[in-house]
Amino acid sequence: MQYLEIRDKEVFRGILSSIGNITVNWRRSASDYEKQIQQFCFEYVGNELPKAKLWVMEKVNNFQVTNIVPIEKFQLEPDEYNSLLHSFADDILKGHTDFVITPENPNVDVEFYMGKEAKRALEQFSSMANKGTGTGHPSDQRRWFEFIKIGVLENKLAPVDLIREFLLQDGWSEGRVEQLCFEYEYTIDVMKFCFN
Repeated sequence: MQYLEIRDKEVFRGILSSIGNITVNWRRSASDYEKQIQQFCFEYVGNELPKAKLWVMEKVNNFQVTNIVPIEKFQLEPDEYNSLLHSFADDILKGHTDFVITPENPNVDVEFYMGKEAKRALEQFSSMANKGTGTGHPSDQRRWFEFIKIGVLENKLAPVDLIREFLLQDGWSEGRVEQLCFEYEYTIDVMKFCFN
């Protein structure tokens, strides 16, 4: 799968309010859940690709697509995911703002980015945590923070999409994974602030 980064934050904020005038294939899908996880949701309503919701999160210097979730089927194939990503970029962003789409290397994993110690810490968290509550128990939260702390202290952090993929493959639910990915990015920002 591929990743999309939107570089001009101000222009993208303008797009958020005028999407209906830009494309007929995509619409905003605002909800209370969107506000809770502090991401923007777009829904593909065209007819050429599977119906799906695309999530965009604001970062310090940009916006990033964090996930694309199918509406009428259980899981998207990688080519469907990439096609939806390109449709979003072509229909909404092209000609309006600067963006970049990067490919994923299928041979790259958490260890590649963060090292063996961090990968072991993530595996320990995932195997020992209650998959229904995520970091709700103090012991689970401590293991989660320990995993992130290793990456922050060594300045070796895996992209959130890689963490998402690992957790999904390890049996976590889509909703819990989204919450953990939000916590991952938020905790990184807090730890960087505290340690620097």
